[in-house]
Amino acid sequence: MWIINSINGALTIFTMLMVGFFLCKAKVVDETGELFISKLLTYAIVPVMTFESIYKTFTPDLIKEMGWSLLIPTLILGVGFLLFVIGAYALKLPVGERGVSAGMAGFGNIMYIGLPLCLMIFGEEARAYVTSFYVSSMVIYFIFAEILIAVDVGKKVDMRKTVIKKLFSPIMVCLMLGMLVGILQIPIPTFLKSAIGYVGGATLPLVLILTGVMFANMGKEVIRMTKSSVFILIGRLVICPALTLITCLLFKVDPVTSSVYTAVAAMPSVNQPVVTAKFYGANAELAVRIVVLTNLLCIGVIPLVVTIVSHLYGVGL
Repeated sequence: MWIINSINGALTIFTMLMVGFFLCKAKVVDETGELFISKLLTYAIVPVMTFESIYKTFTPDLIKEMGWSLLIPTLILGVGFLLFVIGAYALKLPVGERGVSAGMAGFGNIMYIGLPLCLMIFGEEARAYVTSFYVSSMVIYFIFAEILIAVDVGKKVDMRKTVIKKLFSPIMVCLMLGMLVGILQIPIPTFLKSAIGYVGGATLPLVLILTGVMFANMGKEVIRMTKSSVFILIGRLVICPALTLITCLLFKVDPVTSSVYTAVAAMPSVNQPVVTAKFYGANAELAVRIVVLTNLLCIGVIPLVVTIVSHLYGVGL
């Protein structure tokens, strides 16, 4: 069942990507429309989706039930990111690409694409595992990866100011509010729950339409391979899921949790480095290219990863 669901999910991704691609080619979405969708996602839709997933997930009962396994994503992401930072500098990737490469190899698009896709594949029980992965990812990414992108191009960063600024970004504020509502079991009115669900539900189609527009604008440039892009692709689509699966096996994580974590680890590269690279003057073109390319490649990678864990654990067949 999981394998069929993953193939259907991959085809859904491809279809929505193509919608964005053809909308751009037909000049229905221009540069202004692309910027609008990007801002809408960043400042409204994704924060709302984050809040919804967190408050539904982080309940006292669930935290008790999952226990120490909630810390597994932090370990995986921390070790993985450290390995990619060392690798980026050891392989002497170009200045302006080392921070971007380590960040995009180490962190995936967990909430934008990972959550909707995992819900399609594994069902509602995957929400808790995906969300725990997302919380760890956001904390490590905002504190370390974004600062590395700035330092890589010689920018001086005020650690305290940067961390405070990130903590009060729309996504992080909604994340913390969601945890507060979930842990304290604060009731939310039915009409507000419905509104939150509808707004957050727009995340996947808008993200994929935006990616399709970026694909149309880049054309054949998307498949141009450089040392940095190969580094990111191997890291994101091979090393991350492999590291996650090995870690889960070592810590004897149960099959369902391990399967969800491994699938999440194989998601396309995170979008945030595109904005960060533009802001600090790093290689934003590389970041855009990798976002598009990993989304395209994940159409094949995700079903493959799900097939491997399904047969390994004998579940979801």
